[in-house]
Amino acid sequence: MTAGVNTGAGYAVITYKVADAPLVPTLTGPAPGAVVNTKDSGITFLFAYNPGTDSGTINAVALRLKQGTDAYGYWNGTDFSSSDPVWNTVDAGTASVDIPADVIDASATPYNWSIACQESNANLQGNFASDSSFTSEAKPTAVLTAPAGTADPSTLEAEWTTTPSSGASQTDYRVVIYTEDQTEAGGFIPGSATGAAYDSGTISGDDDSLDLSGIATTNLPNAGPWVLYLQVTETGDLLSDWASTTFEVLYPPPAVPTLQAVPDTDSTTSMPITAITVWQQDDPDDDPQGYVGNAEAQVQFSDDDGTTWTDLRNGTATVGTGEQVTVYDYEAPFNTARQYQARIVGTAADQSYSDWSDATSCTVTSDQWWIVIPTDTDYALAITRSGLTPLTTNGIFELDEDEEQGVFWPPGSQTAIIVRGAVHQEEFDLDVMFTSDDDYATFTTIRRQQKTVLIRTHRGDIWYRALGAARPAQEANTPAVQTGNNLRNIVIHCTPVRVP
Repeated sequence: MTAGVNTGAGYAVITYKVADAPLVPTLTGPAPGAVVNTKDSGITFLFAYNPGTDSGTINAVALRLKQGTDAYGYWNGTDFSSSDPVWNTVDAGTASVDIPADVIDASATPYNWSIACQESNANLQGNFASDSSFTSEAKPTAVLTAPAGTADPSTLEAEWTTTPSSGASQTDYRVVIYTEDQTEAGGFIPGSATGAAYDSGTISGDDDSLDLSGIATTNLPNAGPWVLYLQVTETGDLLSDWASTTFEVLYPPPAVPTLQAVPDTDSTTSMPITAITVWQQDDPDDDPQGYVGNAEAQVQFSDDDGTTWTDLRNGTATVGTGEQVTVYDYEAPFNTARQYQARIVGTAADQSYSDWSDATSCTVTSDQWWIVIPTDTDYALAITRSGLTPLTTNGIFELDEDEEQGVFWPPGSQTAIIVRGAVHQEEFDLDVMFTSDDDYATFTTIRRQQKTVLIRTHRGDIWYRALGAARPAQEANTPAVQTGNNLRNIVIHCTPVRVP
């Protein structure tokens, strides 16, 4: 501003600056009545600087705070212990004051606060704005007390204790369950991660437990382990950290199944086989089963009157509660009883087992020999032998003393072609006769698979062998056709192998 001054000798022009104190600032945050977690997060006070007509830029602020009817305390850069305004230097353009965590007591009672500003032209200080208010709280803490360890699905329940901020109370809660593997994935955040086995959503109330018995068999399909998370909300919408507990569901074992074993015939090869049907029983007490949805039926067999039991090849199949499933035995000895038993296996993760069923026996009859690839039963053929020559170079050959030796006549033949008596682990040459081109072609296909074959004899032998090459002379004679019979003979070397 300029002005003329009479000096007696004339007028002089004097230039000078006029400064105005800033107006009261506009308080913009926290919003009036807001709840702020000052213990863990601190607080930021927001305002807008309002200069006067001739005010400079902001260069200092004073922040006051009081609780209830207490006297104001003023921020001194460390705490609010000053009883007179403290002007804290700030940069031009400043519009906030940050207070670190755990400076303001989180006592869940309202605080009044205000800010005044100082301008830079003459360091003139404005008045404090009318007080605004907020409530300072600490976030609540939650501790899960159940489930822990193992839990019965019929009484599964989440239980917890909550410690809210002083003067606050629990208003809502949320329970979420994940598999343990999910929680170990990178970037996992409970409540935000997708694929939760169960999510209660936000439930209003100050409950300290949640009944989960209704979700066990539908949402938790195996024993686990599972991880249950809990988050509670207190007055003012402050959220606790997620509390967690790891547990397993202790499903009771499935009910004991019933089974039936009957002779059958393979629809593709016509080989005699055994059909074993397993019925999964409903639990008589309607208690939860040891599985959710489908379980597995597991079948075993015994050829020594139950002294030892062996898993049936392909003898495990899915079966639902109250349903049945049938598996097939392609390796049972002919004309000799074989025993079977079954049990129900719960879901793969918890492996809960029923007791074994009572044993049942079945005898599959045949007057023929059969060759089958046990690992691929589409390859099977009835064979007619014209000779079996044991190889005794290892000095182990013996006659079978447990059964009467006999002579075998193939159906329709008047010529005896074998005398039984080779011990099961012997090597032997098998002389096979074919009466059709189709049978010979099937046998050749089986041999060229280079897989272990099972030779099932009409006398109850089950020999697992590797088929060697045909003798050159026999192979050369194979194409020869005898008048009217289409007979072919081939000698195959059979070597004992492990059961595949």
